[in-house]
Amino acid sequence: LSFSTLDFASKKKLTKRDVFLAGMAAVVPWAALEAVIDPFYPKMGPQGGRRAFPLATMLRIYCLQQWYQLSDPGAEEALYDIQSMRAFCGLDLGRDDIPDETTILNFRHLLERHDLTKAVFATVKEHLEAKGALLRGGTIVDATLIAASPSTKNKEGKRDPEMRQSKKGNQWYFGMKVHIGTDAESGLVHTVGVTAGSVHDAKVMDNLIREDDRAVYGDKAYACGWKKRQAKAAGVLWAVKEKAQAGRVLTRSQRAFNKKHGVVRAKVEHVFRVLKCQFGYRKVRYRGIKKNGAQVFSLLALAIFTSHGGNWRRREARSDRGRVRRALIPWLRDRTAYATHVQASDLTTGFGSLLPSSSRRLLILTRNEHSPRWQSSALCGRSRYILDRERSPGASATDDQSGGCISYDFAPISRPMRGCGSSIERERSVTHC
Repeated sequence: LSFSTLDFASKKKLTKRDVFLAGMAAVVPWAALEAVIDPFYPKMGPQGGRRAFPLATMLRIYCLQQWYQLSDPGAEEALYDIQSMRAFCGLDLGRDDIPDETTILNFRHLLERHDLTKAVFATVKEHLEAKGALLRGGTIVDATLIAASPSTKNKEGKRDPEMRQSKKGNQWYFGMKVHIGTDAESGLVHTVGVTAGSVHDAKVMDNLIREDDRAVYGDKAYACGWKKRQAKAAGVLWAVKEKAQAGRVLTRSQRAFNKKHGVVRAKVEHVFRVLKCQFGYRKVRYRGIKKNGAQVFSLLALAIFTSHGGNWRRREARSDRGRVRRALIPWLRDRTAYATHVQASDLTTGFGSLLPSSSRRLLILTRNEHSPRWQSSALCGRSRYILDRERSPGASATDDQSGGCISYDFAPISRPMRGCGSSIERERSVTHC
């Protein structure tokens, strides 16, 4: 540590940005992404010259631009102002040089010139398939409009010639469309396409579906009679939303069909929420389809980790608690089992593998930190059970010489009436062993 980072190293609270960047540093396969870009990244030639910044640093700066909608000058200023971003990029203000806006611009142009953002997206997809997160079997297709500036106050006096108008409902939009194919099981994006705003969604549908997909989901923009018949003949589930014919309304069976498959189709909207609401990508930054398309590929590659791994610690904790709760419910329902002596070491053996290391000491679940006992009335009817550490009639505690733990009994305690009950019963609880 240098003197410039000592104050930040001793801070007592982690901000949301600190937590988010720490999560991204853990889940993104940086080594694989750097291996894709490294053959094209400039190196020092035989004539010498100024040494380039490390590729790992430049790649992380580029990711910061996508996550926080930073321009090239804005990224440079953010690196000077925000310590968490410097730490994420491996930069020290008192020791390292900060890349200027021209260096950041040149790196972005390098990615655009060699179509490296598409290669990055493909690498992320391969990484997810290797991890078993990207499954096969079904695809959800959808598209969203990204607005472009309609202003003509430029040198040519014209709008962007590669952008087009599109009508949605009674509203006209000017810009481009982002088409995605999402895995029906995991909700992760596996195919991306970018077109002008006037291209109909159904025209690019075939490019978004994988060859081995056995189910296709989509909204009514993809409704097509002959494609539905082809899918039925091939044994593929056609779960595209039913569309009412002109002058008619949907039948009851059609409404039930739309409702049944709407739960699966909703997964694709989560990707657009990350893209537009979390990353703020509601309007294009550059002119032309190619530059904006390169940014879309990088945004969706990072959105995969944000939607799938941004709250990875919280999701793991929820899944661990759920597995422990499902394992404890049968014990809590069988009251006769609690009269027998239960070793705490047995609990550790049975449920220790289900608990994260930080919660290994906790043997019972509590509703909040102020109530150390687990009130399981919602799961066990009108009785609640606590794990009692004190010696009392009907409960015993002995030292387990082999494991160094304390053994406990499960003691069923009747529910006291509101405002009544023994103070001893209220105090009998255990928080750890």
